[in-house]
Amino acid sequence: MSDEAGCPSTCKPNEIFCTVDRKCLKDHEICNGVNDCSDEMDEFECEKIIPRCDKDSYECFDESCIPKSKVCDGKNDCGDWSDEQDCLEKKCEDFGAYCDDGTCLNHDKLCDGNYDCLDFSDERSCK
Repeated sequence: MSDEAGCPSTCKPNEIFCTVDRKCLKDHEICNGVNDCSDEMDEFECEKIIPRCDKDSYECFDESCIPKSKVCDGKNDCGDWSDEQDCLEKKCEDFGAYCDDGTCLNHDKLCDGNYDCLDFSDERSCK
């Protein structure tokens, strides 16, 4: 057994100690969407961390900020398309469903025996 067990970590103030892997993680490795600690503690309770962008901005995956008005506008404003991710779901959330071609559709139109989507995707996966 190691004589290091139970010893306090020697991480810098802006780092956290990954107990399982016995290493210090720098602040940019914490809540970055990557499990840098094998027990995933570096990604735990990240929603409680103060956001990097102000309330009128969207935080891109690379942590840069863009105006919320540029999210889901069809343009790659973040440089990694993160501002365009999940836009179809957001656009059609009041309808409950959408066709593969992006047309919004009421949920009760799925698998109703009628082709409501031009691409027939509303009837494709029905049993």
